[in-house]
Order: sequence, then C-alpha cells, then structure tokens
Amino acid sequence: MSDRKLVRVAITGAGDETDLQEMASITADYPFVEWAVLFSFNLTGRRPEFPSLRWLYRFGETDLPCAVHLCGQAAKNAFSDALEQHLDMLHCIVGHYDRLQLNEVPFQPIDYYWDRWLYDHGVSLILQTQNFSDLPAADVQRCLKLNILHDRSLGTGTETQEYDYPTWSGFVGFAGGLSPENVAAKITHIRDEGSGQFDYWVDAQGQLRTDDKLDLVKVRRFLQACEPYVVPTGP
Repeated sequence: MSDRKLVRVAITGAGDETDLQEMASITADYPFVEWAVLFSFNLTGRRPEFPSLRWLYRFGETDLPCAVHLCGQAAKNAFSDALEQHLDMLHCIVGHYDRLQLNEVPFQPIDYYWDRWLYDHGVSLILQTQNFSDLPAADVQRCLKLNILHDRSLGTGTETQEYDYPTWSGFVGFAGGLSPENVAAKITHIRDEGSGQFDYWVDAQGQLRTDDKLDLVKVRRFLQACEPYVVPTGP
C-alpha cells in the first residue's frame, strides 16, 4: 500500500439551487465526501457558488460533513482581532464545520492563541499554496490544526500539470482542474510520484458545474471515480 493515502474528497461550490436531500443521499453513498461552502461578505447570495444565508441556515440543520471557505475581505481579515467574531458568526449560520479555508491569503505562521483556539473548537485551518516547497516546514509542522492545499490555479480551475510534494507528513490537499475524467489519473500520479508520506484530500469545483451551478450528477461521477483510491479512516 502507498504511503500516500487519499482519505477525503471535497466538493466545493454548492448554492441555493443545490438539492440538500440529494447531497445527503450522495453522502450516504460516498461517506468520504466533504461539502465545502463558500462565504463572502459581499458575494453571499449574489452568485451561484455563494449560497444565501437562508440556504446556509438550512444546510446547518443537517449533519453533512462541512468545510467553510472564506473569500474576499472575510478571508483577508481572518488574522485580525475580528477572527473570533467571524468564526462565532459562521457557527451561528452554518451550525457546524470541521475545516475553515482562507482563499487567496498568503501563508503565515499561526500564532499560539489561534492554533489553540482551533484545537479547542475542533476546527482545522486550510491555507493555500502554489508550491509546497515555498513553505517553511517547521512553521507548518508546529501548528496543531493546519492543513495545506496545493492549488497552482488559486481557485481558477486551471488544470495542474505538475505537483510538488510536502517534506512533512501532515494532512495536505490537491486542487486545480480536477474532473470526473481526469481525477483517477491525477490520484495515481500523486500516489506514485516521488517519495514522502502523507494523508491527503482532493478538492474539485469548476469542472463539476453546468450552467454555473454545481451539477450533482457530475459530482456522483467524480466521487465514483475517486472511490477505488480512498482509504477508509474510521468504522
């Protein structure tokens, strides 16, 4: 068995027209899925990939595995004194989430206060990078609840042709133009290329949309393509 284990698949970009009952059905069929919802102070409810507060409240009433991706000013302000207020607000709206991603925020070491807050609340923080080699491994490893997402497209959905890999053994992710047609080859590439041991997730959004809306038929095809490679982590 490879020392690199795919343990989670994140599906990003559900919106007001995404059927929560079908999301629940997909989760029952593919329990390794994580639903990542986008949140922005300016765009929430104004674009298809940014669900309204009403939809987020309904989503929060479910037990679906959830991550929140902060965008725009909400992400840029995340390391300010207002972070705790933002996180409390998100808990009120979404109800529950396991991970919080800050989009387009340059890497910076997480200080002890926020690292401890995340640990105490059971939330992992996701930061993006275009290259794992750009990050100081010591700063990444000393954070208890920090995950790193490799995305050379920085959310634009451009397909990543070459990956680099972390020198640490933490939880990392890979994104960039993943689709039902290419994800099996990408997973095999990540699994077999180079050396290093880590658990990882993959994240998809742009290639799973039809008419700018998350297409749950494509989502099922994507998860079906991922399923043979996923290593179960629990009962």
